[in-house]
Amino acid sequence: MERSLSLKVVIESMGRKWSLDLEKTVLGIYRYDLEERGIKPEKIEKFVYVDVDGRYYRRGAKLELDVYVHDEKVYFMEIKSHGEIEDVEWFKEKSDIVKKIIGKEPEKLIFIAVNMDKEAVERAKQLYIDLLWNHN
Repeated sequence: MERSLSLKVVIESMGRKWSLDLEKTVLGIYRYDLEERGIKPEKIEKFVYVDVDGRYYRRGAKLELDVYVHDEKVYFMEIKSHGEIEDVEWFKEKSDIVKKIIGKEPEKLIFIAVNMDKEAVERAKQLYIDLLWNHN
């Protein structure tokens, strides 16, 4: 039993590292596009909130969102290798929750992905989410 627990810990640790590496890689791909929007990729930070008492979402839920703050402006970002409609909808929902937590309206919601499903692109447009993705 202890061996499977150790394996789980190692896999979870690797998953977190791969996830961080992937985010850095995707941000590197879109560095120029972000800088054109006045966003310095190296200044993007991870916002993590655990809703211990269920005040904003669900008791014990962990909410993570990439945030960029500059000159009093706040940008919320989601970084994925592949964007699906569920990812876009969850990003919007999560953004609404984080907005309540920090008490600040984001200047923009930006979804960054290497690839996007057609339905996800359409949904992002409906939700007024700015997209950075490879649509060639």
